[in-house]
Amino acid sequence: MPLECPVCRYPFSRLRALARTAWSRWRCPSCESLLGISLKRRLIATLPWIVILVFLLLVLRIMSWGMWIAIPILVAAGLGIYMLFERIVVHERCGFRCRSCGYDLQGQVDPHCPECGRALDEDEIERMNLARPGELRQAVTTGRMGRWAAIILIALFTLAVLGQLVHLYYLRSSAFGPRQETKRVLDGVLRYAADHGGQAPAHALEHCADNCMIVLSFDSRTTPDAVPVPGGNLETLANLSPDQQSRIVEQAVAALPEGVIAHRLGDFVFPYHSIQISSADPDIWLVILWPDPDSNAPPLPDDHFYVGKCDGEVEKLRAEEFSAAIAEQNTLRAASGLPPLPHPATITHASPAKD
Repeated sequence: MPLECPVCRYPFSRLRALARTAWSRWRCPSCESLLGISLKRRLIATLPWIVILVFLLLVLRIMSWGMWIAIPILVAAGLGIYMLFERIVVHERCGFRCRSCGYDLQGQVDPHCPECGRALDEDEIERMNLARPGELRQAVTTGRMGRWAAIILIALFTLAVLGQLVHLYYLRSSAFGPRQETKRVLDGVLRYAADHGGQAPAHALEHCADNCMIVLSFDSRTTPDAVPVPGGNLETLANLSPDQQSRIVEQAVAALPEGVIAHRLGDFVFPYHSIQISSADPDIWLVILWPDPDSNAPPLPDDHFYVGKCDGEVEKLRAEEFSAAIAEQNTLRAASGLPPLPHPATITHASPAKD
């Protein structure tokens, strides 16, 4: 359906209107009214797609391969809605003019031009009638309800998406933030130690096999199938019975090398080997949230990481200060008779740190 001049209903192609800017002006070939594109309508049509794109990028965090699918679909759908919402506005109303002499025929009843006497054809008579102010007001009033209904629907949709964004933001910040994730894993280690005379677990699976997904950070690109465990990965482990999980845990403990200092499970590094947690220095690290380097890009200097300590507290560190923090941590470890801890970026599933 083409666009039309609001004064004389002269048709305009939607594609040609789309190519015009919101500040362009042109004369209608039929009635010579000065026309333009409605900036308000373009903004209304654009806002929901900006919100959806932000939702996909920041909240759902779809992978790069998914963006190649999502963005073209969004662009195509947004362009269709954009074109349907396109409207022509009148900046200067000039009425309907005779094709021969240019005389303004607005308000005429006689199907002849009073200036040159030329008989008007049926199409010209219809446009002349449409150029009457009363007809124009009727046309605007008739389409007003539909336009307002569309505006209300888009506004409600936008508010719903914004509400979901706010809800997920607060849900993430209160329950799924990296500090909370580190605290949850740290609490699991401390509970295990409390039940085993202050002894640290031999492998992280000993305290999280029944809830193994807690070792995956919300801000990480690590997936369950990318975390190996004996006989499979975290995804297959989660579907096993408790007895089968116990056998997997035994195999994981046996697979650790002799003299292990720290091992990785998912996005967490566990440097608690040989530590008697009940009597250790409160500032000794037990858990380090450092996303799996096999699945994630190298960190930027301003990225933040988290460490869980023997006293149950979680400390936030920037990537650029992590090396200094490890040096300080190794001083504490040396005082406790523990071997030095390497940088967590060098600790992978295939290469635990060992003495």
